[in-house]
Amino acid sequence: MTFDGPSGTTWGSYLAYLRDTVAALDGWSIAKDNTNGESPISSTPGVFWVWENPYGDYIEMKRSGNVKFEVWMGPDYDLANESWNDEYQGMPALDGDEWDPVDERSLGTQVSHVTYHDDADGFVSYCRTTEGTINEDGVIGFAEITDLWDYANGANREAEMGYIQQGTASSDENYWTQMPESLDSRIDDKARGMTNPDANFSNYPMYLPNWVRSSQFENGNGNSAVLGSHDLYLKDESGGQSAHLDTIQDDQGNDAYKIVKGNGSTPDMAIKMG
Repeated sequence: MTFDGPSGTTWGSYLAYLRDTVAALDGWSIAKDNTNGESPISSTPGVFWVWENPYGDYIEMKRSGNVKFEVWMGPDYDLANESWNDEYQGMPALDGDEWDPVDERSLGTQVSHVTYHDDADGFVSYCRTTEGTINEDGVIGFAEITDLWDYANGANREAEMGYIQQGTASSDENYWTQMPESLDSRIDDKARGMTNPDANFSNYPMYLPNWVRSSQFENGNGNSAVLGSHDLYLKDESGGQSAHLDTIQDDQGNDAYKIVKGNGSTPDMAIKMG
């Protein structure tokens, strides 16, 4: 497991870092790269790149507008024609919600990021603009789900990784963990924590992990079955008692999470460190 940052760079350099860091995870690869391995990325093709994850699903990073992205995922992608034969029906892009931490500025926009990536867990990355008065940020990630039951072999289809997106260009929608085939899976039981307000303590009580569900497995009462969990982030409820880039340590004094204070449409969160 690796935690990178905070690192200052440009949007084009950060995108190249993200492309290559995720592709280096066990079982991941770049199925198509229209950026030709550039670092920093300087061109703006219609589709920047396509990852393939360990489960054979494709993830398309498709440019929308200047340099914001529609993120699509599915099991059958035509690499030659850059089109979908079969994509999941619960991704934010289906609702027109793009990932845009830089408010559609240029590839040269100055940004800073913190990123956690691990072969077993997946990845999560927070990025914010640091240029002038631009107040924008965002989070992207794909989480390995620790299953409660073998839903991948259920009668209904659902992906084996959850998608995380904050910093949505067209709305203030927060996709904490979106199961890619489920339109309502963003309503999950979020991990959370806060700086202890009791004056006798200086700790940070946490409730972990995040529990996710999918409407692909919904009963007659409209309740969706819990699929499993992940711990890539938690919701920071400290308010002014915590600051941007504060580190949360566990009971043994190990670095556990890095707090990121929302700078745009992103809520206050903490990104896993180890």
